[in-house]
Amino acid sequence: MLTKDQKNYLKTISESAVAVIKPWDSKAAEVANKLLVQIKAAVPDLEVLFTGALVLGIAGQNDIDFSVLDSPADFNKHLPALIKILGEPQKVSKENI
Repeated sequence: MLTKDQKNYLKTISESAVAVIKPWDSKAAEVANKLLVQIKAAVPDLEVLFTGALVLGIAGQNDIDFSVLDSPADFNKHLPALIKILGEPQKVSKENI
């Protein structure tokens, strides 16, 4: 059973979107680990989670999934440092970026 938030998230995904599953890529994992080090150095007071298929070493989209946990009230405090590393955010809402 899905939560209300999960159902709302699924509504944001286009039904015509196609996911391409690729073999695990050690180079993508290497890039992710370098980014993880940079993020932790830039925002040491925040918890950073590396999740998804890439960290598990299994086939997936070879995208990099990080969650940087912060209070919405402090987004503007930490966002400039994260933009320097990750670039401009694709989605911004009052509860997550």
